[in-house]
Amino acid sequence: MSVELDKLERLERLHVSGGLDDAEFATEKQRLLNPGHVDPKLWSGPGWRSVGIFVGAIFGVGAITIAILLLMPPPARDVDAVTNAVDVAAAPPDATATHLSEPSSGAVHPSTASDGAAAEAVPAEETVGPKPVRGRCFLQVDGKSYIDGECDIVLEADGSFDIQDQFGSPTYFAKVLRDGAEAQGYWNQYPGATRAHTDLGTLKRDGACWANDKARICAWR
Repeated sequence: MSVELDKLERLERLHVSGGLDDAEFATEKQRLLNPGHVDPKLWSGPGWRSVGIFVGAIFGVGAITIAILLLMPPPARDVDAVTNAVDVAAAPPDATATHLSEPSSGAVHPSTASDGAAAEAVPAEETVGPKPVRGRCFLQVDGKSYIDGECDIVLEADGSFDIQDQFGSPTYFAKVLRDGAEAQGYWNQYPGATRAHTDLGTLKRDGACWANDKARICAWR
């Protein structure tokens, strides 16, 4: 209470000395004696009117902005771009795209082998071409005979054929790959080798044989 009395005395001295006019003195005195009371006149001063106008302006601008946003139409979508994107997603893979092929078994089928390709002996149970037939064969390379007698023969539709002294696990075998009036010859050269890796060159038909100066390959059924 003594603190309030001291403040009241200072206010009175200021009022008497002219530091506060009557209205200011009354307001400060009321505030000191009734701390929880706010003079309604304080809210009607020019400063509070400015604050009220400013706050009202903010709310007004916000309301106008929201109304404009609600009235604006939604952004137009690029129909062509969306259609193109759907078409691309639904389109099948490019027919010209390169795809990995299944790994081959290593055997070269006589009807699909190209010049210089090495062929491989395929066991009877694994062959995908014609089944072998028994016959008589003759294989001669550089004047030496390697097959001469009974053998297994695999005939292809285009006239190409294999001869093996024992189908599936031959000691020696040879391949004749037809190409019109000529053929390419190959043989395994080494006993038990599974690939006809040695090229015998271009062969020409001579009865039941295909031959050149280096080799002769014959087959009879």
